[in-house]
Amino acid sequence: MRGLKVASWMFVMALGVGFLVVAKHLLIPIFIAFTFFYLIITVSDLFRRIPLGRFRLPAPLTTTAAAVAILGVVFLCVRIVVETVERMIVLAPKYQKNLEHVGIDLARFMGWEEFPSRANIIKEFDLRSVAVQLGSSLSNLAETLILVTIYVLFLLIEKQYFHRKLAALFPESDRYQKVRGILEHIDESVRTYIVLRTITSLLKGFLSYLVLAYVGLDFAVFWAFLIFLLNYIPSLGPIFATSLAALFSLMQFQDVSLFLFILLTIMAIELSIGHYLEPRLVGHTLNLSPFVILFSLSLWGSIWGIIGMFLCVPLMVTIVITLAGFPETRPIAVLLSEKGKVTLREEKIPHRSEKEG
Repeated sequence: MRGLKVASWMFVMALGVGFLVVAKHLLIPIFIAFTFFYLIITVSDLFRRIPLGRFRLPAPLTTTAAAVAILGVVFLCVRIVVETVERMIVLAPKYQKNLEHVGIDLARFMGWEEFPSRANIIKEFDLRSVAVQLGSSLSNLAETLILVTIYVLFLLIEKQYFHRKLAALFPESDRYQKVRGILEHIDESVRTYIVLRTITSLLKGFLSYLVLAYVGLDFAVFWAFLIFLLNYIPSLGPIFATSLAALFSLMQFQDVSLFLFILLTIMAIELSIGHYLEPRLVGHTLNLSPFVILFSLSLWGSIWGIIGMFLCVPLMVTIVITLAGFPETRPIAVLLSEKGKVTLREEKIPHRSEKEG
């Protein structure tokens, strides 16, 4: 009987993963919309806490202001990326030539008898074609952002009816309290993660910009933004972003010492903030095993690509809290947790029917 139950769970999990793969083009914009929805609500709450004596800003005003602010930041970032790509396309021949010199110097250093010809280098790595492909990807991203914006608008409209629907869905007071407690716990954990991750990523991006601007690297703002953005991907994101900026400096300056300076300095910034500041800010908010974080990075990356890597931590936090809320699945949550301890905040929230009574 127990074996049948385990087999049933494995079948359900396999079916769920298959659905996530097949329906990814439908689900990805929805999950991105939920992320922006969280950001808007979080920023709106911050606006409402602005001290104005006894007066508090109304929720519709702060929500609108938060949505406009975040939308403005998103479009500003997209504009920076688009303008950078356009300039890269124009300057591609210069960087291509520098890349050839770097390749030849590397071949000499390695002691290769035959150096790759210019034609072969261009055939293997054409910087202009890479930039053009990146521009095409950005065009597709713009279309996705329009769809995401529509989803976010409808989520904001539906927000006021959520608790009413939840009460109707779970008429029993005990079940209502339990489900709402789980949802409140998920909401608090995900919000805390997004806010603190944004703060530390901004700090890393700003300090990296100072380093890149100091050495005179082209497109320093773009590389700093990339470092900020990829810091939302656990472990691998910062390494990838730092390596790209350092490799670009090698193409621009053809100087190994500058390459090493940028690589080591930014990695030192990443390690200092990641190992000393982040643990003090985030603490045990995530309650996820480091192995589980890396595994979820691989899992969601294989299912949804780069978007899955960005969303892997909030998704795993949601899964662990949900599993911890039910006795049947609590052992799984224990295995996925950081130290084997899972606690679910008990919510004593009166049911809507009790309020009316």
